[in-house]
Amino acid sequence: MPQVYAYWASSLIGGAEGSLDSINTTSLEDTAMAIANVPGDKCYFYIFDDDSVLAESSPDVVEPDTGNGRWILQSVHVKIDGIDLDGGTDIGAALTDTDLILVDDGAGGTNRKCAMSRVKTFTAWDGDIADIDLDGGVDIGAALVDADLILVDDGAGGTNRKCTMDRVKDYVITGLSIVYFASVIPTMMTAEKSDIDISHETLIPTMMTTTVSDE
Repeated sequence: MPQVYAYWASSLIGGAEGSLDSINTTSLEDTAMAIANVPGDKCYFYIFDDDSVLAESSPDVVEPDTGNGRWILQSVHVKIDGIDLDGGTDIGAALTDTDLILVDDGAGGTNRKCAMSRVKTFTAWDGDIADIDLDGGVDIGAALVDADLILVDDGAGGTNRKCTMDRVKDYVITGLSIVYFASVIPTMMTAEKSDIDISHETLIPTMMTTTVSDE
């Protein structure tokens, strides 16, 4: 059985003592292993390929400063303090059920993927309106304005849509107008022509002061 070599490094490139590329590979056995445990970063596992002439592209391919061959990356173990989450690229889209996150299963060190759909299930809220704690919410603390939004079940068919308060105002005004004229117009249609006072001094003030309860 051929002898297997394993080397330890604390950095990948740069030629300094302890770096992976500082290892002299002139007489190194093919398939020798190296572990580069970079502080504050990751733990890299490499296999040496004595025939490789690939261009250096750290961390995937590391060329030794002395000797032949290349160190070929096999796997990377990421330490939690080495994850630069803030420096990552934003997803740039809304989360969906199929998006994945990383979970330590049972907090025992066994990492597993987890779909966002499981998170939704775990929170025990499936969109049921009965689960919304409206009374426990924070009051708006200001007068309602046309641009404020409310939630509407469009056509009572289960399709939820946003709605601005100016639409509510239009709906209420339209409803009041319909109620008023539904009671006033039939009266005007059955009255004698001589009994109808259509002067603006009489009709307009009456319309302006009439309420739904009056009719």
